[in-house]
Amino acid sequence: MTLAVEALALTAAGPSLAASSLLISFTNLHPPEASSSEAVGTSGSQQVGYAFWTNDNPHAALWLGSAGSAVNLNPAGAKSSWAGGASGSQQVGSAMMGTNFSHAACWSGTAASFLDLHPPGARGSEASGTTGSQQVGLVVWPSNALHAALWFG
Repeated sequence: MTLAVEALALTAAGPSLAASSLLISFTNLHPPEASSSEAVGTSGSQQVGYAFWTNDNPHAALWLGSAGSAVNLNPAGAKSSWAGGASGSQQVGSAMMGTNFSHAACWSGTAASFLDLHPPGARGSEASGTTGSQQVGLVVWPSNALHAALWFG
């Protein structure tokens, strides 16, 4: 459902509807089968975030502008996941892959396309942005030091 709302314009003389007819639209992206959801990033025609589909853990989600387009990106074997960045046909975020620490994640529109970007020897990692061919984020090393990271995946 998309709603259009007329916004009230503020002018030097005070609020005025005649001064501007700015339209703001709203689309409810919440998947009908989920208990809750949040979109946290957007790029072009895609939106990313997470939804609680089947259990108490969030699953990374991809939308293409409507609730009916929602895709559960949670990879096989992951306890939970989230997506926070998107560009082109690529989405990035993190997935809990059998440990108490997240693994930087990259998808191309499906759960089956999951690519684990987690570097060997790291405690945790997270991807937060992508150009579609480069991913950025952070890596947590055993000393708990956080390091900025760049991947090409």
